[in-house]
Amino acid sequence: MADPAGGERGHAHVTGLETASEDGTRRWSLVEFVRAVRLGERFYLREGSATLEVDPTVCERCTRVTIAANASSRDG
Repeated sequence: MADPAGGERGHAHVTGLETASEDGTRRWSLVEFVRAVRLGERFYLREGSATLEVDPTVCERCTRVTIAANASSRDG
């Protein structure tokens, strides 16, 4: 889920995500995601053969919290 940041073209934030498991699909709000990461949960995004860990982060342009792929993610 993405949210345009203040209407500025080309500047948006990820404000939630979906996960899939054998139990079904779950939608996570940004607050739920941050809480889960603080409790030790880890989330990953698969892009082709790469697996990227996603983390909460602060946007450098406007200081809002967003979700982003971690630069130190691993290839899978």
